[in-house]
Amino acid sequence: MSCVQWHGAQVIRLPQSAALLAENDACAVQAMRVGDRTYGLQYHAEADEERLADWGKSRAYQGTIEKLKGPGGHVEVERILAQRIEAFRAAAQAIYQHIRHLVAARTPADSASR
Repeated sequence: MSCVQWHGAQVIRLPQSAALLAENDACAVQAMRVGDRTYGLQYHAEADEERLADWGKSRAYQGTIEKLKGPGGHVEVERILAQRIEAFRAAAQAIYQHIRHLVAARTPADSASR
């Protein structure tokens, strides 16, 4: 699954009783579930052209990228992100579809007891 990852702060260790759902070399806890109904994502499924452009204007974003890629590195990263936008969109749709399924599966009895 292709997603954008950029952290100012991050969960580096699972909370007690959490289940790890996704990880990669860049981040040991990309997604987790705590209990039956609480999910956390540390990547940006919501990334679209407008959001990526806004991030590109951020000095914090540019500084982070330049630490990794050198001066002007954000331009290279923005080019790569633009090339992968369709994969990001497909990943977001899959995530949103699963969330809708989880919500729809919740019965009225479940809602009343919480």
